[in-house]
Amino acid sequence: MPYKILNRENDKMFNPNTPAKIFNKLLMVVGFVILTSGSAKADFFDFLFGPEPCKAGTEYTCNELENAQYNVYFYSPDKEEKYIGLARNLATAKIISVQYANSLNLSRDSGWTTTFCLKTKLSECAEKH
Repeated sequence: MPYKILNRENDKMFNPNTPAKIFNKLLMVVGFVILTSGSAKADFFDFLFGPEPCKAGTEYTCNELENAQYNVYFYSPDKEEKYIGLARNLATAKIISVQYANSLNLSRDSGWTTTFCLKTKLSECAEKH
C-alpha cells in the first residue's frame, strides 16, 4: 500500500506553490537581475567587499583606468622631474618608466619614482596614479 500523507502541514511543505516558495523564487529572480546588471553589480560588490584597489579614490571604473592614456613622468633619485612620454594604457606606462630607468642604469631601489597622469578630453592630468 502506498504511503499516504495524513498531515496537511506536510502536504503544504511539498506543494510547489506555497507563498514561501513563491517568495523565494521571486527573491532569486530579483537577486539575479541585480547581480548581473553592470553598474549595480559593481556597486553591490563594492558595498560588500570594498572597492577594488584600482578604484580606491577615483571616479573611474577599473576598466577605464586600465585602458586610458597616461602621461608618464619620471623622478630621478635627486627628485628631478622628466616627462618621458604618452602611454596608451596603464600597463604600458609602467613598462615605459622601467625601460627609462634601465636606460639610465638605475636599479629599482636607487630611489627613482614615477607618476602616471590620467589623460582625458578635459585634462592632461585628471588623476595621478
